Amino acid sequence: MSQTYIDFDFEFKNRYVERVEKFGGDLALLKHKAKKPAGKILFVLDHVPTEDLKNGEILSGYTDSVFFGLTDLAYDYYQSEYSIDEFDYLIVNFNCFKTYKESEDFQNEAKLEFSRRLKKIITDYKPDIVHTFGKDPQYALNRETILEFKNFDQHFLGVPVDTSVEYQNKSHEFKHVASLSFNSVLESRSNPTNTPNLLGYMARNLVTTLDGGDLRYAIPFVADEKKRNYKIEYVDTIDKFKKCLKRMAKAEILAIDTETDGLYRVCSKIQTVQMSDDGKTAFIIPIYHYSTPFTPSELKLIRSLFRKFFEKQARNRFQVYTNAQFDLNIMRSNFGVRYYRCDVWDIQAGEFAMDENMKFLGTLLGNGYYSLANLSMQYGCRSFYTSSFGKEARATIHQVDLDEPVLEYCSLDVIVPWHIYYKQIERAKDIDYKLYEKLVGNQISDQIHTFSCLESTGAYADVEYLFKLEHPNSPINTEIAKIEAAIYTSDAVRKVNELISKDRNVPKHGLFGKTTAKENFSLNKEEHKQMLFFDVLELEPVGDPGKKKRANGDLQYKLDKDFQKFHKDNKIVSLYTEWQKANKLKSAYVKNLLKLWATNEDFKFDQRIRPRYSYQKVVTGRTSASDPNLQQIPSRSELGKLIKRIFASRPGKLLIKVDYSAHEVRGWSIISGDQGVADLFQTGADLRNRFRAVPDELIARRIVDEGDVHRLNTSYFFGIPITMREKIAELRNSVKTVIFGLIYQQGDKGLAASSGRTVDEIVDLKAKFLKRFPVGLKWFEKIKNFARKNLFVESPVGRRRHLWSLMLPSEYPNFGFVNSSQERRSVNSPVQGFGSDLMMIGIRNINRMMYEHYEKTGHYPDMHLSVSVHDSVTVEVGYEDVWLALDLIERGLTTEVVKQVQNRIKGFTFTSLPEIDFEIGATEKHVKGWDFSYEGIKDIIKQTLKDQVEDLGHSDLDIDAAYHTIMETQYDTMPDWMKKQLWSNGIDIESKGEDIRSKKDKQEAKSFVSEIKANLSKLAKLKASEEKKGKEKSFKHKRLMQIARRESERLKALEQYREEMAE
Repeated sequence: MSQTYIDFDFEFKNRYVERVEKFGGDLALLKHKAKKPAGKILFVLDHVPTEDLKNGEILSGYTDSVFFGLTDLAYDYYQSEYSIDEFDYLIVNFNCFKTYKESEDFQNEAKLEFSRRLKKIITDYKPDIVHTFGKDPQYALNRETILEFKNFDQHFLGVPVDTSVEYQNKSHEFKHVASLSFNSVLESRSNPTNTPNLLGYMARNLVTTLDGGDLRYAIPFVADEKKRNYKIEYVDTIDKFKKCLKRMAKAEILAIDTETDGLYRVCSKIQTVQMSDDGKTAFIIPIYHYSTPFTPSELKLIRSLFRKFFEKQARNRFQVYTNAQFDLNIMRSNFGVRYYRCDVWDIQAGEFAMDENMKFLGTLLGNGYYSLANLSMQYGCRSFYTSSFGKEARATIHQVDLDEPVLEYCSLDVIVPWHIYYKQIERAKDIDYKLYEKLVGNQISDQIHTFSCLESTGAYADVEYLFKLEHPNSPINTEIAKIEAAIYTSDAVRKVNELISKDRNVPKHGLFGKTTAKENFSLNKEEHKQMLFFDVLELEPVGDPGKKKRANGDLQYKLDKDFQKFHKDNKIVSLYTEWQKANKLKSAYVKNLLKLWATNEDFKFDQRIRPRYSYQKVVTGRTSASDPNLQQIPSRSELGKLIKRIFASRPGKLLIKVDYSAHEVRGWSIISGDQGVADLFQTGADLRNRFRAVPDELIARRIVDEGDVHRLNTSYFFGIPITMREKIAELRNSVKTVIFGLIYQQGDKGLAASSGRTVDEIVDLKAKFLKRFPVGLKWFEKIKNFARKNLFVESPVGRRRHLWSLMLPSEYPNFGFVNSSQERRSVNSPVQGFGSDLMMIGIRNINRMMYEHYEKTGHYPDMHLSVSVHDSVTVEVGYEDVWLALDLIERGLTTEVVKQVQNRIKGFTFTSLPEIDFEIGATEKHVKGWDFSYEGIKDIIKQTLKDQVEDLGHSDLDIDAAYHTIMETQYDTMPDWMKKQLWSNGIDIESKGEDIRSKKDKQEAKSFVSEIKANLSKLAKLKASEEKKGKEKSFKHKRLMQIARRESERLKALEQYREEMAE
């Protein structure tokens, strides 16, 4: 490789010469000459790296390693046709001095000067391709084109644009490829661990350049201003509609889209549905548009036929969408679709799976990556910009005639995605992404179907109760007032008020005698809080001060979580923390939900809250829920329970909440293949299965002691008998913290702080973990090594976490911080993502099994999958289907999940099978855990019905009749294990049917039943022994307290004597 630095002379205008010299912007440029060049490239960097200014040569510091690392990534990973060494190239800078503190006019004039210099370089060097980094050189070469495309400059990143420039009577034509700015990606202060992962996208942009300026994955020509390469079939009769659906049902790949009169998920009406099965013809079916040719009775038939099509008839391998979540939702509400038979391929998901870091483009550019207009440009299609009816006009589609431009626009929404699907498959093959199709077409498809299910149903909200929470005397406002009173009446605040009054020159004596300081301290005033915590309480600041100044000239210190945690033992700080939490809950949920009630038509329509679920906002594979975010409600605090009370059951139904048990730890054991961890889980599973067969109080106790993986580890690591319950409970949190710290790659100091142990104890515990679970612990280092080598990690279902910033050299200023964060992600991303994926598969399974039950019996289960938070899902269930729901939910989330994953990923095994826990109740606040016994659920059902009458006001509810319906009439739909439990324990119910137990089941049950009496005796002895020890411990504690009190009194008396003698 022949690479040299050269000087480039350019006569700057006189007023800029001194600036260029002072800045050092007239750098030596980097030039390369190939033996047999594949072409000539000019690379243009917008900002000059600091180290380059010092050295006087471009790419003379760490940016050099990054730049050539990207070209290697483009060639080795993305498989560009040529390597950079096969081209002649010149690397230059665009900016030649700093302008960011200057006026806008000066900046614009300077950019014109930089542009003039760039054009001279181009006309002198005559490159085939100009590859620019950053917006300034991009606009310098193609401002008019970008303006023509409505200023969406980011849509041109990586896309070749035929360009020509002129300079002093010389001109040159070339292909221009734009990319992100190195400075923006690598020097981000707001997001230093995330934006560097956009290096992968920059490498993708380089592929276009290293392919000779051709867009590799360009789809076939679709349309421009003059012509189109597809047909439009306007379906305006029932006969045409039936023929259309018959044809669409047979397609291997079917693209579908809807146009609506709004973005509500229930109240919006579908205007048109468009479909394409070949990328050549778009079928457009007008539905509720004002110009629809169909009568009300025909629309009713269309609704029925569409429902049948999606639920039963369609045999497509994939149904292709852009933002499928919305389309699936709107068709559920408009057509009554209960279950979608086919997997979906969302082209947004296709891009997300290829590189989830596209999320961070919004941070840099202010616009997201996943719009269809941008994706179409990334695949070489400009049709959305040349269409006379643009995407920005879609909101008015219900107000305009369905004329040719509108129909063309509707058609593009299926023609373009159909072609993009095939190009995404091609891209994945080029990078050897073997599980890509299964991830997008199966796993993320399940995720999207689950989201549509949850969003279309939503969680029922008790709006009357919500309004009561806003009342001044509501429990949440009473609690806030109570906390405020404790703070405002404290001696510390009294002193602050004196200081405030002194500062305001309030006199000590007024017209009517002595005056008191005005009570004007406010928790809402930052200055007052600074006075309270630092001037009066004299607490030590935590962290560095901010930039804002206090009234006395001192800098303000943060009162954030770190400060509050450090001073948690201070009573006022503790009260302040509680006050903040209470106000945050009130603002985030009470106020925001009332606002939602006032503005959201869906919420007003059926009192159901529908968060917007997303897979794009969480790069690990977990899901997010926003507007509102139901994932942040505290689950254990009393105030959190007040918020959970909002989410209630409707008359005739109850709530079943289900959680995966020890999900992330189990996921780690499955992924790592550590049989030792799996054996611990199996110990608990065996006990729980034993209890299900014949409920036994001693077995129930053993489940608590021996069925918890963290308690078992505590017993093992500390050498404490599992029966020493109190001691185990004291240490359990430390063990749990360490294992989660390992999964999340927390440091020893952090683990010590969060667990309350010393660093030496943490090191010792980790050593014990390594000794007991060598396979699982070694997996951590194994996955990190894989990430360092491949720049990504992959979960068992094929979900990749791309960690492009691991390519950064050690000279990178933030190397240590960024590198350690990426290594942590390499460990926790597969575990988090896998856990979330199992839940998404499970909810999709439940939806499928509900429909299969309907096909088999003619009865569609009265079950509403309402909300999912992390590893849990809440289902609203009608009384008559409670046992059916318990059966479908458990099988859907456990055995069926295992089947799905193993069918998709050949050779993958579960070392430990997923387990779940049930809670049942009238509201999210009232749900109580169930132990899987028939006797245990009796009290829960009775209390649930009672809560519905007394708390929810279901005055028409006949508790006895409802209890009878649930507990006596549903034998046929009970889980098999519950049927066996009834027979094995001699429990008779009204609907009790056939005994399904095998001979082995009966023998085991007989043996278990015979043990009950002896087990009860053992349990009684254990409890008696514990009670005795408890009394002895209590006596010792009281005795020690008495001694301590006497010693305290003695010391006080001694001190008083000394003071008297001193006087």
